Amino acid sequence: MNLSTLYLHLILGAQAGIRLLNFLLFFKLFRTSAEMDVYFLLLSSISALSLLPTILVGQFMFFYHRVKKESTPLAYQLYGFSLSYLILVGGTLTTIAFLGQKVFLTFLPGLDLHRQKLFSQLLVYFIPILLLSPITALNIRLFQSEMHFALPYLLQGLPSYFHFSGLLYLWLNHEANIVWLAKIYLLGEFSATLCTLLYTKRLKIPLHLPQWSHPWGKEMLKNSILIHISQSLYQTLLPYANNYFLSFFPQGVASLFYYSLRIATTLFQISALPAVDICRAKISKEVAKKGKFLLPSLMREYVPKTYGWLILGTGTVAMALPWLLNWIGGTGKVNPENLTLFRWIFLFLSLWHFVYFILTFFAGWMLAWNQYKTILTLNLIFILTYFLLGNTLLFGLGWYPLLIPIALLCSTILHCGLYGYFAWKTQPTQK
Repeated sequence: MNLSTLYLHLILGAQAGIRLLNFLLFFKLFRTSAEMDVYFLLLSSISALSLLPTILVGQFMFFYHRVKKESTPLAYQLYGFSLSYLILVGGTLTTIAFLGQKVFLTFLPGLDLHRQKLFSQLLVYFIPILLLSPITALNIRLFQSEMHFALPYLLQGLPSYFHFSGLLYLWLNHEANIVWLAKIYLLGEFSATLCTLLYTKRLKIPLHLPQWSHPWGKEMLKNSILIHISQSLYQTLLPYANNYFLSFFPQGVASLFYYSLRIATTLFQISALPAVDICRAKISKEVAKKGKFLLPSLMREYVPKTYGWLILGTGTVAMALPWLLNWIGGTGKVNPENLTLFRWIFLFLSLWHFVYFILTFFAGWMLAWNQYKTILTLNLIFILTYFLLGNTLLFGLGWYPLLIPIALLCSTILHCGLYGYFAWKTQPTQK
């Protein structure tokens, strides 16, 4: 392992540790409360919505490399072009969000009056993220295009570091001020954006702003929208579907769901994301030369060992959760019913990640073969299925929190099956 790779692994490990500490401090300070419900609902809603502007620059790295082969100044101008349109779209989205704040509550029809007021109070601190986060994402792509990898990971983690410092301050001072924490998180997002912009200056990349035309600009925007709209819509709509269901439950259920989801997602990122990245790179290389159908061999190589790590991590966390949460709680032990619910929600969300891992193989293959319309159709079918199945289970069987991850898991199994069917049909013609 070379030194740069070691740095990356150390940074990723440190960020995973920060996420774990954030979880512990969140639970220590706020438990499963109305404040934590609203905070998680808001954070997931805004984070999902902030993905929409990045659709415009989804293919930035590809075109940046392509243009830089011809002219470095022209490549820098492409960055200015991309940043100009990102600021325009992100700024427009931010303005609309400020003017129509009540629209967010229409996606959370079940929230009680107390949580609605708290939601409106916190929303103003989250809306600027709709502009800041896409700019940071573009700058990270620029640095990676310039072969700078370690620093982008550090800068991208600034909001989490600010979260941690804010939570630590509250814990040391025996406070639980959710509004103050929202301000700290916004400061972290602003710092990440500012630092990435300053680093472009250190790399001596000029900012051509505003710039509304570029020889390659129109083609980049067209390709980015065509390729990334299907995935971005899926990533945007899924949190809103989750939040719609969670809004109908009493105080604390949304907190439990998002605590569980954060742990399951962190385990997935540590155990499975490296395999996903490697497989997608191999698929892209094979498809580029119209080679053989790689999916069976890749799945045989990576699924068993990745599942081994996922099963080990999931089992360890599931067994340790009661002890860990009671230890965090100190003298105020956690309700045994909440502990049981926490564990079961976590297990079903972990199973969902197991299925989602298989789905990434099929999705990566279809993306490499430019099956954008099929991907968009399948993702919309998934969202519709999840929404209908969730409503059917909740209104038919009763409002049990565990039915949300069950509906999500069942919908994803169907989604994975459909992806697999179309991926197997999308094979190179052997001569």
